[in-house]
Amino acid sequence: MFRQGRIIAANRLRSATGRPWSGALAVAVALALGGCAQVLPSDGPSKVAVTSTASELTFELFPIDETVVHVTKRFHEPRFTEALGNSKPGAPVLGVGDTIRVTIWESLDAGLFTSTGGRNATIEDVIVDRQGYVFLPYGGRIKVAGMTIEQARQAVQTRLEQETLRPQVELRLVTNESHKVAVTGAVGSPGMYPLSSAEGTGKLVELITLAGGSKAPPYRTDVTVIRDGRKATVNLERLYQDPRYDIYLQANDRVVLADVPRTFSALGAISKSGQYEFTKSDYRLIDALSVAGGLSDDRANKTGVFLFRFEDGRITDELRRLAGKEPLGLAKVETVYQLDLQDPRAIFYAREFQMIDNDVIFVTNAPVHEWDKVITRVSRAAFLARFGNSF
Repeated sequence: MFRQGRIIAANRLRSATGRPWSGALAVAVALALGGCAQVLPSDGPSKVAVTSTASELTFELFPIDETVVHVTKRFHEPRFTEALGNSKPGAPVLGVGDTIRVTIWESLDAGLFTSTGGRNATIEDVIVDRQGYVFLPYGGRIKVAGMTIEQARQAVQTRLEQETLRPQVELRLVTNESHKVAVTGAVGSPGMYPLSSAEGTGKLVELITLAGGSKAPPYRTDVTVIRDGRKATVNLERLYQDPRYDIYLQANDRVVLADVPRTFSALGAISKSGQYEFTKSDYRLIDALSVAGGLSDDRANKTGVFLFRFEDGRITDELRRLAGKEPLGLAKVETVYQLDLQDPRAIFYAREFQMIDNDVIFVTNAPVHEWDKVITRVSRAAFLARFGNSF
């Protein structure tokens, strides 16, 4: 490459001067061209350097196309519900500290629970004790902890049938102290919050709202639910937008909100290089390029837009499989994605390609820009050699 550059530069100088170079001028130009590969400043690796290094299996390189967009998007989708197991609402069970109200009807006018007001009596504020029992007149201590409301009602009615004729029992849950969820972290009012007394459950958004919502913007807030040693995380903005993630909580779940800023870096032949923060949960490659001002018109190689990432090994293995290659079986893989903006379809790919935290976008220089730097260096050397003594 640089040998060819020397010939081009020499021809240009001969045509400009119309005569052979002087000795000093020739030496200066030779020095300038001879060291250009090592001395010329550069914004980073060239497109050829990136692709050739990938071919040596230093990292994985995938051109961004419809397949890559589909695979990466599918794997980066939160597996929120699946990670927690069953999230369907179930009948509440009684536990220590719960309060119930028991109403008893009798078929006799002069029964154990009859009064001047009728053949029924209501017993308020019956508390489940530390052993899981409740005490009822004429029924004694009855074990109800771990039972649903209906199961506890049947247990109470069966016990009272031994004392009175054909009793009918209604049992209602007043306070559900054993069915609470801890909401902590970057939340307005952290604490223990009860699930619905009637249903023994509550939805995730409902509990976050009761706790005062997130202190951080939704797009920057991660919501983690911990249940029976398992945990799953979803972004709060995505939770608001997609009802599939608004799961039913269960007793003793823990909900943790965290402020997690996400950033990417843009380098190379781009208008505004630097580090930028995501401004929404569903951040795409086209958003990142737009924020960084797009490619530099005068020096960018439109076929050399690269995104560097430590990728989920499941994604790289799937892409390798689709390419007819053996999987690597690694948790994380050094991966580079290449976007060819000379292809009109690339804009659509960039609109769908999902960005993740710590991505690095690097745009290589166009080859002509590199030669412009060579010619500039040659011209400067020639000027100094010709006129240096005058100064």
